[in-house]
Amino acid sequence: FPAQSWLNQEAGEPPALPGKNSLRDWNALELTYIMEIAQRPTSRHVTKRNLALFLGSLSLIFMLAITIAGDMRPLSAICDTDYVTALYAAGHMVGHGAGHDIYPALSAENFYHEKFALYTRELLGKPDTGWLYLFSYPAAVAMLCAPFSFMDPRISLACWQVFSILGLLAGVLAFCAVPGTRANALTVFLASCLFLPMLDVVVVGQTSLILGLLPLCLGYYLWQKERYFIAGLAWSVMGLKPQIALPIAVIAAAMLLATIFRWTEKRETLSLIAGLLCGTVVLHAVPSLLLGPDIFLLWLNGVRMSGAAFAAEKTGYWQYHLFCSLPCLSVLCFPKELCLQVRQVSYVGGLLALVAASFASAAVVKQSLSATMRRDLLIILATPII
Repeated sequence: FPAQSWLNQEAGEPPALPGKNSLRDWNALELTYIMEIAQRPTSRHVTKRNLALFLGSLSLIFMLAITIAGDMRPLSAICDTDYVTALYAAGHMVGHGAGHDIYPALSAENFYHEKFALYTRELLGKPDTGWLYLFSYPAAVAMLCAPFSFMDPRISLACWQVFSILGLLAGVLAFCAVPGTRANALTVFLASCLFLPMLDVVVVGQTSLILGLLPLCLGYYLWQKERYFIAGLAWSVMGLKPQIALPIAVIAAAMLLATIFRWTEKRETLSLIAGLLCGTVVLHAVPSLLLGPDIFLLWLNGVRMSGAAFAAEKTGYWQYHLFCSLPCLSVLCFPKELCLQVRQVSYVGGLLALVAASFASAAVVKQSLSATMRRDLLIILATPII
């Protein structure tokens, strides 16, 4: 470093060699200079980035082509997508004053003859073929979809797909805006299109980008900016699709454990959990005020019934094993007459796994690391639980 600084001088004597007392300062300067050199993009880095841009662009074009081709199908085929049979129908019921009937009654035994199934078949012009029509999301999601329900199903699906892609883009921008992140937003966006499930999420109109990735990235950005309460509010949106909110539950539990053992400050933990609780209460209280005070209980009952409904042989899920849940796939290995009992055991096993993950994540907080690095490690450890 002294030689480099001397060579950059136009005139004058070379800088004096560091004395014994200033040796530590020179080592720090030398390390800074080496790190600056190491972070400069090399030809290998540029090649990898260009490859990611090229492959991501091809994936984006392929995804858009498949999406447009899917939207050009006959209306009867479009009405079989997840979006139309669940989100569009529930939003239509909310928008036309029948929002209280999106879930089965507490005394119902199945979904086939409930008001939502009858309404959906009439709305889409579907015959009664035993197809399973149900809405398992919280009522706030139906209210979110209500503005899209005043359109034709084909146009509504296309608008929701555009909404999902914009949600992906907004999540990427939030992620790249985190202090210290050197990722390029365009590269991250196009590289995200290489993830194969992204195609299915966009084409059939799933909610994972709007209710999952966007609030996850936004909450992560706010968390690293030390806006803990607002980060909790953002993450509470993920609770509208509870299965993808498990990492946030693990992070909150890990922070709470770390606070109990006095490994971290109370302010961060309490603010984050307060934001999560406040956001969750608001997201369930507003539908209760607008759609009926018992809408939350009806939703919980519908979720309980949906587990048994999807496990029924007549739905076809047993034949194709259309599950992406490891506990559920393990249940399928047992005879059908034992699955209900095994499923209860799998719930207990899953709960124990989450508790173990919370303790393992709390151990990260104990380490002598910077606050930013601890948050990064918690996200890295918790997110694969999805």
